[in-house]
Amino acid sequence: MDLWRFAREGGFLEGYLKLAAFARLEDGLAETEGEIFFRVQGEMVDAPGGHGKARLSVAASGELPLVCQRCLSPARVKFRIESRLELVDEQSALTREELEDATLDFLPLASGKAGFRSAEELVEDEILLALPSAPRHDDCALPDAQEIEAPHPFAALAALKSRVRS
Repeated sequence: MDLWRFAREGGFLEGYLKLAAFARLEDGLAETEGEIFFRVQGEMVDAPGGHGKARLSVAASGELPLVCQRCLSPARVKFRIESRLELVDEQSALTREELEDATLDFLPLASGKAGFRSAEELVEDEILLALPSAPRHDDCALPDAQEIEAPHPFAALAALKSRVRS
């Protein structure tokens, strides 16, 4: 997918993507059934000096069946992403004002290169950036100490000691 061209031409993609299409996201999913909604729109924005800036608006929403990091069972996590990405040449230097703009993120790409293989890959990147690092249920608690029957750390030593005395 040539993102530069997509933005220049005001491209628009919208639809549903199956969770099974996201190879990098698959490891964190409890299951790959289901789909998410996405929208990608390109635009050119006027900039000082008469040069236009290529931008993408990326939106995605849905529910992901992630693995709860406390109980290891499926945890359904709803998400909604709305990102504005300005395409910049990977060799260009950004000003302090540009870097401090909280409403915009930058996507460095090699000049004349396509960028991403597909819209799915771009959407998957945005989802991966938005996911919690350790998803868990809101009401998930750690297992009770009584439920865990771990042997005493010195039980084997005590058994060995009693055999030696005998």
